[in-house]
Amino acid sequence: MTTEERLEKLEHELRRTKRCNRWLLAVVMATAGLTLYWTLFNTTSSAMAQGGRTVPDEISARNFVLVDAKGKPRVMLMTDHEGASLLMCDENGKSNAGLSVSPVRLVLAQAYAKGETHAELSVGQDGSELILFDESGRLRAGLTAGKDGTRLVLSGQNGKTRARLVVDKDMPRLEMYDSNDKLFWSAP
Repeated sequence: MTTEERLEKLEHELRRTKRCNRWLLAVVMATAGLTLYWTLFNTTSSAMAQGGRTVPDEISARNFVLVDAKGKPRVMLMTDHEGASLLMCDENGKSNAGLSVSPVRLVLAQAYAKGETHAELSVGQDGSELILFDESGRLRAGLTAGKDGTRLVLSGQNGKTRARLVVDKDMPRLEMYDSNDKLFWSAP
């Protein structure tokens, strides 16, 4: 397989990953909207059943926390000086998925039950990044696409870089590292 074929394959995978990430973001946003609608609808229904009290057209707050029947937080919608965040929690109240938006970056993350980040997708003015972690929270793979080019980094079980593919303005470069994170081979 030639370098051009490899680059074309990598670009195809990047386009496919971006499409999947857009769909994932749309699903998360739709889920958040439906959850908020469902909560407001149930509040309206129960208010009507309790004597026809009216529900305000707008609810304003800095934070919203939806809890389950046991009182555990399941969905949190929060704002602060940096932006807004939507967190979804497991049955123990631990955050396991989230979306945060700031003026410069959008981040979508998923975590293991123990709380370590499993995957993170971020999109900002300077480019996009997809990072995958193992169950211990160590970086295992990262794909970055930005103004300076595209980089794919693969790490070993110890979290140290083992391979790196860089595609920039000059030319593509493939680098291989030993288990101590020392470069032992590169092309070209």
